[in-house]
Amino acid sequence: MKGKTPPLRISPKMQWALFIALCVVVLSGSVLAGITTASPEWRARSVSSLQNAITVTRRASVSNEGVVASSNPIPVTTAAPTGIFSYTAFVHDWVSDLALTDVRASIGVREVLSDPTGTFTVSKLPKGEHELQLSKEGFITQTQRLNLSQVSTLGTTASLVPNLPQLLVQELDGNRDIYEVQVDGTGAKRALPEIEQGERFAPYLSPAGTWLAYTTTQARLRDAGGQPLGQLMLVTRKGETQANLIADLFSYRFEPRWSANGAWLAALGYGDGELKQQKLFLIDVAAKKQQSIIGQVSALTFSVDSLAVFYVRRVGEGVAENGRRSEVIKRVLADGAETILYTQQGAIDTLRIDGDNLLIGSPQLSGAKSWSSLLLSDPAQVTPAAQPVQSDRLKLNNGDEIVLRTAQKGSGYELVRTRVRGADVVLVSGLSELPAASPLQLVGDGAYVVYEQAVQSGKVARFIVGTQGGAVKKIAESIVR
Repeated sequence: MKGKTPPLRISPKMQWALFIALCVVVLSGSVLAGITTASPEWRARSVSSLQNAITVTRRASVSNEGVVASSNPIPVTTAAPTGIFSYTAFVHDWVSDLALTDVRASIGVREVLSDPTGTFTVSKLPKGEHELQLSKEGFITQTQRLNLSQVSTLGTTASLVPNLPQLLVQELDGNRDIYEVQVDGTGAKRALPEIEQGERFAPYLSPAGTWLAYTTTQARLRDAGGQPLGQLMLVTRKGETQANLIADLFSYRFEPRWSANGAWLAALGYGDGELKQQKLFLIDVAAKKQQSIIGQVSALTFSVDSLAVFYVRRVGEGVAENGRRSEVIKRVLADGAETILYTQQGAIDTLRIDGDNLLIGSPQLSGAKSWSSLLLSDPAQVTPAAQPVQSDRLKLNNGDEIVLRTAQKGSGYELVRTRVRGADVVLVSGLSELPAASPLQLVGDGAYVVYEQAVQSGKVARFIVGTQGGAVKKIAESIVR
C-alpha cells in the first residue's frame, strides 16, 4: 500500500546472530569488572580470551548483516596494569621497642612517613623486586630487599637502631684498645688513633659526653716489679686535643669519677692490684691540671652541686684492716679546705649522697654491708641506716628526672622516671647495686639511659633502656675495664 512502511522482517539467522552479540556484550561488562580485582596473570588470560570472543562476534555480525565495517577487532590491552601493588609494615625502636613515627620509608621514587603507630604503606608499585630504605634522624639507616608478588603485601616488623656508639675495650693482637661499637654490637672501629707498643683501657665519658678519660700504658714504663705503669689521659670526644693528666710512678690503672657538671675529675689510682694502695687524684678539667694527690683512699663521691668531694682516708699503716681507722673527709674543690666529718674503727668502702645525707657503707665479715647516715648540715648526727636510697639521678630537659632508688616493692633497686606532672614510671626493677664508678648516663638527647651492673670480679655488663619506658637491652657483657 502506498505511504505505508513495510514491516521489518528479520530472518531466523539474523535473530540468532543478534542474540549472540547481545549476550557477549553483557558478559564482557561483567568479566571486565571482575578482571580489575584479579591477579595480573589471571587478568591477562581473561582479557585475551575476551578479545578473541569479541573479535569472533564482530566478524560474525559483519558477515550476517552484510554491513561494510572495519575488519580490525576492538582493541583490548593484554598487559597486566602496573602500579597497583602496595607494601605495608611496622617500624619500631630497636632499644625500647616503642613505635617510631615520621620514619621515612622509600621504595624507588615512592616515599611516605610512618604514622604515630609506626605503620607505613607504600602504594602504586610495580610487581617485582624493590629496595626499601628506612631512615630517621638519630638512627642508623636500614635497607632491605623486597619481592612484591601479591597486590597487597604485609611486611614484617622492622626496627631501627639508634645511632649511639658506645665505648668498649677490646683485645686485638694481644693488646687492649678502646673501640666505638654501635649499641647492637655492629660497626666496631677504633675510638682513637692507633698507637704502637701500648694499650688503652678504662674509658670513662664525662656526663655530657664531651670528654673522655682513659688509662694508657707503654711497655717502656714499668715499676720495680715489672708491672706496666699507667698514665691518665684526657681527650675531647672526637679526639681533637689530648692532655696527659697523670703520670704516676705508683699506679698502673686509673678509675675516673666525674662530677655532675663535668668540671672535675677524681681518679683513683691502683698500684700492685691492692685496693689498700689506692691514691686519689683531683683534676681541674678546664685547666687540665692536677690539683692534689691524696694517699690511702678507699671511697669517694662528689656533692650534688659539684662544689665538694667526700672521700674516705684510712689511717694506720701496717695495721690489719679491721684495726685501722677510717676518716670521712669533705674537701672544698675551690680552695682545697678540708673538714673531717666522721671517724670510725674499721673499713669504709662506699660513700653515697642521699638528699641532705651522706650514706656510709662498711663491709662485714658475712659479705653484707652495714650503713650509717650522716646529716650534712649537722655532721654530729650519725644514725644507723637501712639499705640506702641510691642517689644517682639525671635531669631531663622537661624537668623530669631519672633516679636510681631503693625498690618500693621487693628488694634491690629500681630505675625510675620521676615526673614533674603525673605519676612516676618504673623503667627497670630488681636491680642490684651499680658499680660506684659507673654512674647513669643519658644518651640520644635524653631518649635513653645507660647503666651498668657488676657481673663478676673486675667485669660489668652494660644495659640501655628508653626514658619513656619499653624493653631493656643488654648492649655489652663482661666489659673489661
